[in-house]
Amino acid sequence: MNPPYTRTKGRGSSAFDLTYISDRERSLCQKRWGNLIRNKPAEKTAGMAASFLVLANQKLKFKRRMGFVLPITFCRADSWSKTRQMMELEFDEIIVIAPQVGSALGKKALSADTNLAEMMLVAKKKPTRHEIEQFKIQPNKSVRINCVTLHASIIEIGRASIIANEVTRVCNDKYEYDTIVPIKVGNENVGVYMFLKEMARVNLGIHLESIILKFL
Repeated sequence: MNPPYTRTKGRGSSAFDLTYISDRERSLCQKRWGNLIRNKPAEKTAGMAASFLVLANQKLKFKRRMGFVLPITFCRADSWSKTRQMMELEFDEIIVIAPQVGSALGKKALSADTNLAEMMLVAKKKPTRHEIEQFKIQPNKSVRINCVTLHASIIEIGRASIIANEVTRVCNDKYEYDTIVPIKVGNENVGVYMFLKEMARVNLGIHLESIILKFL
């Protein structure tokens, strides 16, 4: 899975619950994980996915993008609130693609061995204060959010490439806020797109939940 949707507590499997490591090694792994995200906008209760986002953000340079497959709980869970705020503050373009998947809909998820409802997140990094001063950049203080809901998970590589091109096209077009645009492959309607106008500050969770989830 990308990233692993494991937790540190609870019934069943947990983070680092691996048969080939000892209790001491597992404890050291947990401690190392905690050190990596100390004072960072990631909660262990969100699982490792939030930690992956935070660590990727640290390595990302201005204008570069990162992409992740995440649980749909990113949109609304309290454990993700700090990570959502990080995304609002440090990225100026966010694309969220949510296929209609998961056990609730009786459809295959994107990741193997899980029935979770999932989403794909692609985000473009804002410049840091140092980069603004060094390269004399005019910073973009707003964040542009593009929301796409697909009617089904896309497994075939060729079909995925075609749909990705169409998603890219509609995300690059200029639309008014709250406009719903169909995502089409030929005459087939494979999903819907909605653009959230650029805003200086947004409650990312509320917007994603209200827009994406109503199409699921």
